[in-house]
Amino acid sequence: MDDQTCPFCGGALEVGFLAAGGQPIKWTQKGRSMTGAALGEGEVGLQEGVQLLYKNTVRAMLCRSCRKVIADTLQD
Repeated sequence: MDDQTCPFCGGALEVGFLAAGGQPIKWTQKGRSMTGAALGEGEVGLQEGVQLLYKNTVRAMLCRSCRKVIADTLQD
């Protein structure tokens, strides 16, 4: 994820972070997940270890041109 060019539109990518409060950062189809640190069925984790009170961040790239965020997951 070191390329600074958006793979969707070719625009510039900005390095930053996805951040959450006391919940782990994960992808879910549910829209909102209250499973705590455990991943539910079909969910994909984006960070190792969880700070239950703060500092849940994952490095991500932002393309302002096409309004997409790109982040690596823990699973293949």
